[in-house]
Amino acid sequence: LFNDETSVYEHIKWNHRQSFDPTQDLIINYKYKSSLDPLELNFNERLDQNQLTSLSYQKRWERNSISIGFEKYQELNIQNPYEIDQINVYKWLSGPRVSFSLPQRKIFPNKGKYLNDIYVNYGFTYNAGKETFTKESCLDNNLDGICDSDEECVEFDSEGNCLSYIWSEDIVDISSGGVKNNLQFTSSYLFGWATISPRLSIKEDWVFQYRNYNDIGQYEELNGFNRRLTWNSSLTLNTKLYGIIPVNIGKINSIRHKMTPSLVYTYTPDLKSNSNQIIDGNDILSGTSASSLTLRSQNLRFSLDNTFQMKIKNKDEVDKIDFLNYYMTFNYSSSSGSSNMFSLIDSRLSFKKPNGGELLYIHMQHDLYERDQNGNYIYDDYDETGIPIGDPLFNSYPKLKTLMAQMSTSVRLSGNKIGLQTANYNSVFQDTIDASPYNSILYMDDQKPRIGNEEFWRSDLNFSIQGDYDVNSSKWDFNYFNLDARTTIHLSKKWLLTYAFGVNLMDMKIRSQSLKLYRDLHCWEFMFTWWPTGYTKGFQLSINIKHPDLKDVRLRSSSSNRKFMSN
Repeated sequence: LFNDETSVYEHIKWNHRQSFDPTQDLIINYKYKSSLDPLELNFNERLDQNQLTSLSYQKRWERNSISIGFEKYQELNIQNPYEIDQINVYKWLSGPRVSFSLPQRKIFPNKGKYLNDIYVNYGFTYNAGKETFTKESCLDNNLDGICDSDEECVEFDSEGNCLSYIWSEDIVDISSGGVKNNLQFTSSYLFGWATISPRLSIKEDWVFQYRNYNDIGQYEELNGFNRRLTWNSSLTLNTKLYGIIPVNIGKINSIRHKMTPSLVYTYTPDLKSNSNQIIDGNDILSGTSASSLTLRSQNLRFSLDNTFQMKIKNKDEVDKIDFLNYYMTFNYSSSSGSSNMFSLIDSRLSFKKPNGGELLYIHMQHDLYERDQNGNYIYDDYDETGIPIGDPLFNSYPKLKTLMAQMSTSVRLSGNKIGLQTANYNSVFQDTIDASPYNSILYMDDQKPRIGNEEFWRSDLNFSIQGDYDVNSSKWDFNYFNLDARTTIHLSKKWLLTYAFGVNLMDMKIRSQSLKLYRDLHCWEFMFTWWPTGYTKGFQLSINIKHPDLKDVRLRSSSSNRKFMSN
């Protein structure tokens, strides 16, 4: 059994979902990873060595649902400490948890114009608590495995690192958990051109643990039932305004402009000042699942959403294309003990592609107030000690504080087989400007090459760039400027070959490259991918049934640093 050919599993993942009927599911997830793999593709996965177990049961009815769950987590590889007062939370157990949801429904159905539009939804969550295991680093100069009271290390290695740091015994923290009841009332009424939507949210927490503070702020955890009621409310006013700009340029028939202004007032009462759960400034329910008590606050938020749409004549039809969106918002806040102030003005512009995807995105923030060289507000009055007692001074105009822009566009080139049209060049656009590596065409490991039967080759080129503008130095700092390319050719009637590569145009270095062979096997399909260079080099082989209901019938193999993470 245990010879040289025995396989040792150091990384185990098990995901199981058992459906008893369309309304009941049992979900079990287990993960175990006990070794550090220097060839791991994902850096976070490379350092991730732990055991995670979760169990949940879900039941759904027509208008409500319930779920019960439990989780356990433990780090399997705890690195040695390298300094004093390090803290390592390496294990915890949470649950069981019970959640019940009653979705939105009418309180007074068919009871008149206004009562009929009042809705309520309710959520209940019970958590039995959480047990957390923590270790703290300390000195062990006499190497007896017990933390010493010494504050200075006495033994070092050749590089000057202390050899006397150890982890302490487990410090166990047990949170008793509690119950959260969430009740929300909403409504919406149309008055002429405006829609008014009031909301009231009520939350009541039940906890079974509290803190007993002494005169110097120290406390002990005691068991006992406490309840806490908090609430907040809001009132929303919004409308929609439409306008047509007559334009007759080429195929453009007109430009439609839709404005959606919105005003939201939010109020939170002062539940902290006179609460009997606040003793000498200390909250006896801190450290529990109960919501924190806050002072009175009011917030007024204004937003304006602008959408511009072109109407284009296409033979006997008129097509509508969104080509620009401009969204702007800012807040005016008031809270106990602080000045009433405006927030930064947040603006977002999105220029669209013909298919609705994003071509250019610009995010700006403007400041209404004057600031000193350190970025602090300048006030109109100060006391003798220099503490501001007045209001912050306004700028003569809103000043730019941050600016970010990103753009992405794609071009498709293709050539038809001999005997058909010699070549054609089409410009196509991606649906997103997200150029993060794992959304790049280079990282679609399981994507199947696809080109038309009449095409001999096809190349997709994607250019993406993102940068931040430094207001102080008036210079752009580009985060990336990439070119991703994927070329697919017909080797024969059944065989396709794809070569993909990515280049960082800022330093002209290839980020990644791969070769993919694909063959359609009627009901089956074959795909082999090879990464020839870099720390991600390796291969993946997959032979599977094409039918989506039989996708688990497959044969897969890969090199050690290329793992199949999808089902």
